[in-house]
Amino acid sequence: MKREGVVVPGEPLCIIEEFFPGKGTKASNDGSIYSLYVGKPSFDFKKREVLVSPFKKVEDIRKGEYVVAEVKDLQDKIAVVQIIAKPNSGPLKYRRTAVVVGKKGETLDNAIGIGDIIIALVSNILNGMYTLDIYAPRCGAILAMCSHCRGTLLLKGNSLTCSRCGRKESRRIAHDYGNITKLFQIMGWGV
Repeated sequence: MKREGVVVPGEPLCIIEEFFPGKGTKASNDGSIYSLYVGKPSFDFKKREVLVSPFKKVEDIRKGEYVVAEVKDLQDKIAVVQIIAKPNSGPLKYRRTAVVVGKKGETLDNAIGIGDIIIALVSNILNGMYTLDIYAPRCGAILAMCSHCRGTLLLKGNSLTCSRCGRKESRRIAHDYGNITKLFQIMGWGV
């Protein structure tokens, strides 16, 4: 059991029979508990829990959190996006790739488009891959681009119209659609 010093990701700390995995640790299939971060281990003997306090701030994205993402690729049933920010934390230092899966029987091209900035809910994390939900409340495009000329889509009544070519498109829109001030606040750019 490693009680002092610095640990690195993957370094064994103890076995599950001795302590439970806490924040910054994970149990492997063989019963070993190892570190997830470069940091300092600590052992809580009352709770029988081992923790690792990271030396650097860790940008954690968890299931059930809202994120801001940019749509990079779009197919009928799936979209590849990059998570660029968390609404209450600002932009991420390191962007993360995620997927958005369409509803059964629907195609995504009516919900989002390439280049759109969306707000989505993290619905699942499996082996480091994030799955996002744009159909949850408060989710959808906050800023959308025309699929024909890449102009900004403006919300006029209940429809989106391109500011350049006048083309009408449909999107799943967030409550704050078109609120650039809100987007700047989320991204930490100041106004």
